[in-house]
Amino acid sequence: MHSRNQHHQKIEQTTRLINRMTQLLEVLPGGVVVLDGEGIVQQCNAAAINLLGEPLDGEHWTVVITRAFSPKAGDGHDVSLANGRLVNISTSPLDGEPGQIILLHDVTETRQLQSKVSHLQRLSAMGEMAARLAHQIRTPLSSALLYLSPILKADTDKVTQQRFANKLHKSISHMERLIKDMLAFSRGDMAVTAPVSVNDLLSAVEQQFQSQPDAEKFELEINNSVNDAYVYGSKDALISAINNLVNNARLACELKGEITIFADYTNDEQGDACIEISVEDSGAGIAEQDHDKVLTPFYTTRSSGTGLGLAVVQSITKAHKGELWFESDEGEGSTFCMRLPMYQSADTFTLTAQKQGAK
Repeated sequence: MHSRNQHHQKIEQTTRLINRMTQLLEVLPGGVVVLDGEGIVQQCNAAAINLLGEPLDGEHWTVVITRAFSPKAGDGHDVSLANGRLVNISTSPLDGEPGQIILLHDVTETRQLQSKVSHLQRLSAMGEMAARLAHQIRTPLSSALLYLSPILKADTDKVTQQRFANKLHKSISHMERLIKDMLAFSRGDMAVTAPVSVNDLLSAVEQQFQSQPDAEKFELEINNSVNDAYVYGSKDALISAINNLVNNARLACELKGEITIFADYTNDEQGDACIEISVEDSGAGIAEQDHDKVLTPFYTTRSSGTGLGLAVVQSITKAHKGELWFESDEGEGSTFCMRLPMYQSADTFTLTAQKQGAK
């Protein structure tokens, strides 16, 4: 009798636990889908149905993918649904039995808010930069007006006119670079976006470097460890950003030196696949007290520089949902690193999702 009561109590406890877990599953804000070893949906909650639509129970996961998912090129680490929502997906194997738990986190509003915050931050930065740009332009503009005066005088000889015309051109060119760099900073240079081959990026950078008049003074080495991987964004902007890093490395080496470009697979803090492109030089390095200033707009140690080069690289990297950082010791050279999300096509996502569903 006592044994029967214990058995009955265990059944009640198990039933309560199942009911509690079912209730918990239903109130979770994220979608939860449980697949068996054949990839068939065995259980799902209301949030998953709201995101993926019906039917779900008893459906094969690949059928759900075809119906409910609509990946887009610019999704990054998230995935677009056919209903216009954007979700982040994670999977975990079931304990003690074949199958998968798929978690779907709706990030639509979060990404929209992040986009708005990024836009406001950019507007704020532009306001600050506009004020600083006005100050930066004042000197070359004053010089240009000064050089223009003797050119316009009728009694100025041709040689003097040419000399001042060259100086005028130099001042105007400096102002043009300032404005061009500010525009690139303000928009992240993302006018045209598409999948971009890392191999093509490195090839273009190498060609442009070799076309420089003093290229033979430097030893450029490219260590490309990626197998025709792709990132998503603006090819021209990314080439410009890497060229900027290479040009800074060349200037840091002064008369001669070694410059190495690395490309390798890596992961970000969330474990998502990324490509890391880094530029290493054998130059003078950066003093520790200057580390905090290097990536800020208008900081430069060169009289002819705009001080916007690395700020533009940072802006382009952020526009590509990437990260820029550097390591440098004075007298021992510098390494600047760009980490960019690796591009996965819609076909790649579907294949990956199908494999997950079949596990």
